[in-house]
Amino acid sequence: MHQALLISEVLNVVLRCVKNIIEYRDLAILARTCKAFQEPALDVLWEQAWHLPRLLNVIPERVLIDVKPLTSAEWSYLYAYTRRMREIILSEWDPTPSFILDLLYDPPPHLGAHAFPRLRRLRIDGYRTGKHRIPDYRFLLVPTLETVEMRSLRPGESKSGSQTKKVIMSLPEACPALKNLTITWGDQTADVPVGMLLAVEEAVGRLDQLEVLQCPAPTGVEGMVALGKLARLEVLMLDSPPPISGNLIAGKPVKYEFAELHSLDFETRNMEDVNAFLSQLGRLPDGLKVQYHTAPSLSELESFFAHLTTLNNPDVSGITLDKARIGSAADDFLHLAPLLNHDDPASPPLTLATLKPLMSFTSLCTLDITVPLRVILTDDDIEELSCAWPHLRHFSINEHRGWGSGALLTTIESLYSLVWNCPDLEHIAMPIDASALIEVPDEVPAGGARNDRAFQVHMGASRVGDPVVLVIVLAQIFEGRRLRVGHRHAEVAFDPAATWHDGSGEKGLARNYQMAMNRCMRELREIEKEDPEVFGDEDVWPPHEDLVEEMREVFAGTVREFAHIGPW
Repeated sequence: MHQALLISEVLNVVLRCVKNIIEYRDLAILARTCKAFQEPALDVLWEQAWHLPRLLNVIPERVLIDVKPLTSAEWSYLYAYTRRMREIILSEWDPTPSFILDLLYDPPPHLGAHAFPRLRRLRIDGYRTGKHRIPDYRFLLVPTLETVEMRSLRPGESKSGSQTKKVIMSLPEACPALKNLTITWGDQTADVPVGMLLAVEEAVGRLDQLEVLQCPAPTGVEGMVALGKLARLEVLMLDSPPPISGNLIAGKPVKYEFAELHSLDFETRNMEDVNAFLSQLGRLPDGLKVQYHTAPSLSELESFFAHLTTLNNPDVSGITLDKARIGSAADDFLHLAPLLNHDDPASPPLTLATLKPLMSFTSLCTLDITVPLRVILTDDDIEELSCAWPHLRHFSINEHRGWGSGALLTTIESLYSLVWNCPDLEHIAMPIDASALIEVPDEVPAGGARNDRAFQVHMGASRVGDPVVLVIVLAQIFEGRRLRVGHRHAEVAFDPAATWHDGSGEKGLARNYQMAMNRCMRELREIEKEDPEVFGDEDVWPPHEDLVEEMREVFAGTVREFAHIGPW
């Protein structure tokens, strides 16, 4: 054995690097290999528990049969494992049996006050039974916790709900080192009793080490002022609209300090409230996400973008505007359905003029906008935007809502502009009219520039001329191995409304055609792996005719193979 592996710190690093590529039983075998490996291997093996019943493997059978308390010796044996746990994730979709909780609740004095003394992260998900079980897990709230996530709680003022409120209010004393806190009621925030919301406000205001917070918005301006005084808070996500009414406290204008806030995510009833709330911030955070209940009109959107430029932060790096999720997933889809029907030619569209104010944010990395508006942008517009945002990583406009019917003025040249001017792009969502792209271009696409970072290009309701030619061009301009055509993992994706021209007219780009494009992309990646010079600058472009014909055969064969696949 190499002498370096006798150094516990080195061995710990090695084991953490390989734990995701080996099985748990391999770590268990390693722990039994020699004494030098035992402790580090057991630490990695037990540091994360997806559910507490895993401990059944180390609890004596007699205790499980008769449900008797553990003896001191049995507790010491169990503690040899629980003391290693740093992360516990519980889900009420697979509830922890009550007898296990009872066994763990009260360790003997010689082991200390807590059965999990090194716990750093606790996550509790979803309450299938409708009953609060937070009180049952109170013994897991230990002083070493840095992250606590209580997700999808159910509203109600039952006895257990009242006990849950007390647990939440005890967080500052139980977990004084807490840095990350999440308390959510899923899609039912509007039904949460005011008393529970006030308990969250009271607890959060005393957690002075918080850096990341997700919870419902405070019920009043005073609660928001208290949040603003959390000196270390960097990320704030509010699952309900923040208070707007009452801009004065003791006759003075309200300002929220937020000394270190870098990222803000909140819901709003309308865009007018957004502007009012942001005006109360001392400074606009670098990252902003707004989820609206009522969709903005074009004039409201323009007013919002213009207002952002007045808020004392020229270094804004992210702007996201989307529809808030309300109700169940099915209800939410139906609620969003009207966004798909914004084809009224008389309605004013989103254009370059709408986005112009945002061009002053030269550090912008993320622009993700979903609004019920038609979108009209040209190749020249995309060229201007991409030059204004050279650090762009995520560019998405109406990714799943479409740009409306009518003339599509962005072409493959728009993708060339993004590849050329924004080398860090990872996600692109924009339809193009590639119906004229029916032959492999003589000149190398994008002047030979290649993007090696993109993992998704969502081309929406694009218009395709020759699918094989389009795939070859995409393979040239997007070098990254992560990029593929399809609908799982990293991908080039299309909407059901995408079309192609087969020579006899425009037709829908059926699923088997997209699957054929997917296979062509995979084949091209394998060919490039074998011969890295198959794509590149003008010295190797255009690709050999044999390669193009090979892809046509692959495409045609795949279309025939999956001809039975139904429509979208």
